[in-house]
Amino acid sequence: MGSNLGARGAQLGAATDALECLLGPLRIASLYESEALVVAGEPLSSPPPFLNTAVVADDATTDDPEILLAIAKRLELAAGRERAVRWAPRRLDIDLLLVGDQTASHAALTLPHPALRQRAFVLVPLAEIAPELRVPPDGVSVGALAAALATPARLTRRQWVRAER
Repeated sequence: MGSNLGARGAQLGAATDALECLLGPLRIASLYESEALVVAGEPLSSPPPFLNTAVVADDATTDDPEILLAIAKRLELAAGRERAVRWAPRRLDIDLLLVGDQTASHAALTLPHPALRQRAFVLVPLAEIAPELRVPPDGVSVGALAAALATPARLTRRQWVRAER
């Protein structure tokens, strides 16, 4: 999950609270601040920085990726997410990274997330709370992927503020 508009930590806290209510207990990573990805030709050349975290629902009430994706999109919308421009700053962005050992590839959802292996702002928080998770199809662990990142992570670890969680 990430946010780079508004009260970023509070929005992530509200989203994790909502996910916990819907899915059951979560493992929740620290907050990590990072520069937003900049894509050539996109509207902002220097978007605001992101706060990111990762959550794992070990005993989720569902393991249906379509239901989980619908929950994520509903939470994004409730937080004020607008999808008018791709890569635009956003109040809340929730990506479904892994759902057990399931794989999927269609317009609405790709599992595992196609950029999971390259993004430090995804791998580092996820490895903090679940280094043992295996990424299909080859089963390499999240911890190994995080350790093997080609470039050092340009992330700043932040602590959750009590009001955010």
